[in-house]
Amino acid sequence: MMFSRCAFAPLLLLLSSCAFQQEEADLVVHNAVIHTLGEGQQTFQAMAVRDGRIVELGAERQILNKYSSDERLDAAGQHVYPGFIDGHCHFLGYGLNKQKVDLSGAKNWAEVLERTVAFAKTHPDNAWILGRGWDQNLWDDKNFPDNTRLNELIPDRPVLLQRVDGHAAVVNAIALERVGLDAKSVVAGGILEVRDGHPTGLLVDNVVEVFQKIFDDAEEALKRSALLDAQRDCLAAGLTMVSDAGLDVNTIASSRKCRRKVR
Repeated sequence: MMFSRCAFAPLLLLLSSCAFQQEEADLVVHNAVIHTLGEGQQTFQAMAVRDGRIVELGAERQILNKYSSDERLDAAGQHVYPGFIDGHCHFLGYGLNKQKVDLSGAKNWAEVLERTVAFAKTHPDNAWILGRGWDQNLWDDKNFPDNTRLNELIPDRPVLLQRVDGHAAVVNAIALERVGLDAKSVVAGGILEVRDGHPTGLLVDNVVEVFQKIFDDAEEALKRSALLDAQRDCLAAGLTMVSDAGLDVNTIASSRKCRRKVR
């Protein structure tokens, strides 16, 4: 049986169209420089992803012609790498710090208080207000601060504001009351500054640890927010796996619970 060229051409077109985008993908990334970091340091222009896994890498037309997807990402020629891994970090600690007032770079104690008051307004519950990052060495007045003004601005919520190194902190009067410290209290290895028979709110070393336990024993909701915040920042920086330098059993359980909820 003989076919003419005119009859054969539509048949080829029909066969090729059957193979066009015959596979589904959740995501197609194209117009990229994709590094596999395998042998030969190959790079590819596009990839298809399904169920969280890369199913194929290849040239631009190869992937676009083979896979259909509701989500396509034009990488605009940018480089794409496998996810980075941090082999030693404090994942929960980083997340918990994001639940605190960021006091880094404050030019004086007045700015520390200004940031703390602003944080209190955006977090209007009665929970502890925790902050970290002030450094009196950056100020014109390099003396350690006290809680006089802090007591006036926030008299009804406990506040703990740690120095940048965590070895010193200033707390307000209600915070001292919450943990049962007063002018007569003695904590081995720490300093609770007293002036004119009253605590100034300045704490050094082991006295800070008395308050740190409050944050370490944070309730599950706070830990969950901390874990999700840390995850968000890590993923934004290309970190897809981390190894935490030390977690307690309860925190590991919270992490697993978060993963189940996300899934």
